[in-house]
Amino acid sequence: MSFRAGGPGDAPLLTELALRAKSRWGYDSGFLEAARADLTITEEAVLESTTVVCTRAERVIGFYGLVGEPPDARRHPRSSTGRRSRFSKCIRDQPRILNTMIAAM
Repeated sequence: MSFRAGGPGDAPLLTELALRAKSRWGYDSGFLEAARADLTITEEAVLESTTVVCTRAERVIGFYGLVGEPPDARRHPRSSTGRRSRFSKCIRDQPRILNTMIAAM
């Protein structure tokens, strides 16, 4: 398994992967069609995010996209032991996950 940077040309493939991955959870075709717009990965979305594509034997098996800036570790409060809490403000400070999909292998 390897990882590579995603590019705008990956958008159609990533959209199909997102739909295929969602269908593995048993959603019916009506729901999947209604969710198609939300699961569509556009070239712009790839360009505006840090998109990483996971491959195995040159086949795309997953991806993720992050938008936003990484958290500033200096802003994380310390726990009662005086050590920085790894999970403090996790949702607010970390980059927002744009999409994460892993296809059935």
